[in-house]
Amino acid sequence: MHRSHDVQALTEEMAVHPNISLLEHFYTGLQKADIEAVRACYAPGIVYSDPVFGELRGERAVLMWETFFSRDDPLKVNFGDLAADDRTGSGRWEARYVFTRTGREVRNVIFSRFRFVDGLIVEQHDSFSVHRWARMALGPVGAMAGWAPPLRAALHKESVRMLDRFDAERGGSRRAT
Repeated sequence: MHRSHDVQALTEEMAVHPNISLLEHFYTGLQKADIEAVRACYAPGIVYSDPVFGELRGERAVLMWETFFSRDDPLKVNFGDLAADDRTGSGRWEARYVFTRTGREVRNVIFSRFRFVDGLIVEQHDSFSVHRWARMALGPVGAMAGWAPPLRAALHKESVRMLDRFDAERGGSRRAT
């Protein structure tokens, strides 16, 4: 009888939290460039933010991923260090892609914080070194100015324009709100 209880306790300890499974599904969607898998993980009112794109809401966040998936050299993703409970989670991942404007390869290490409601991601906040990213994406100019607020503002403005152009090409109306 005691042994059966130990096995049950061990099985319960080993069970994967549903929000870990959700994060695995999300990151696997990124790896496979599967926009519907990514969309299925997000709540309709998702709030996404990162240092380059700023804050994106709802379908605008999904649109950002679509831009990465539509490139000739699509986003490559590795992930790990996932943690989650009923309300919050985190993960570490690496995005590899070619920065279109310069043709330079970017290997960006990103830390994500998540908030969950009803089994969906309602908030995702990505953080990374803008200076390191700018050095890879922009070369010497980025290495010298990657920490400067004017460069960050210019990158954000260009990112918004890129999303608007991509959305217009798709015939959409997912403008910033």
